[in-house]
Order: sequence, then C-alpha cells, then structure tokens
Amino acid sequence: MSDMFATYVSECGNKLHTLETNRMLLNMEYTHSWVNHSLNFVDPIAGTHTNTIEGLWETRIKRHIKSMRDMTKMRLEEYLDEYMWRSWFFPPKTSVAKYMGGLVVAIIRNE
Repeated sequence: MSDMFATYVSECGNKLHTLETNRMLLNMEYTHSWVNHSLNFVDPIAGTHTNTIEGLWETRIKRHIKSMRDMTKMRLEEYLDEYMWRSWFFPPKTSVAKYMGGLVVAIIRNE
C-alpha cells in the first residue's frame, strides 16, 4: 500500500474496516475520517466523503477485474496493488513494455 492519500474514510457504523483492523494501514500516518451516509453523503463539518474511491471502484477497478475473467478473490489484494502502481506512475493506455520497464527500474531503485 502507498501513502499517496493522507486520509482514510469509512462509513459510520462500519467497524469491520478501520485503521486499527487493517494490518497494511496500521503503521501508516493516515487521518481516519468518518461519514454517516444515513444522514449525509458529505459530512457538513469536515467535508468528508467517499465519492472519490466509490467512483474509482465503479469506473476503473471493477471494469478491469471483469476483463481478467479468472482472477480469484485470493489475488484481489495483489491486483489492487498493481492497479495503484500503474495508475500513479503511468498514463492511461501505456503499453505492457513500458510497464515492465518501469517495474525493472523500480526494482533496481529499491534493492
């Protein structure tokens, strides 16, 4: 996971997915915000909302998962890591060769 986003937003009442229960996010310095969708879709005081991640999930991630056909739930976390890496460091429709070149460069830099 990356620290590209400084805020982690949850729906109020959903205690299943919190910073305290997510081993990948536990030691990162995120601000945890809550939004109560039964009252507002955007918190009137803090402006907190889940629109960005929900839109990303609907328009990009689910579409790409469907195109992978045989991807299992067991591989979902790995796929999401790859998706985030691709979307942060490469423009849309980048060739596979450029992705692989970028991966090699990242490995060399982090050895």
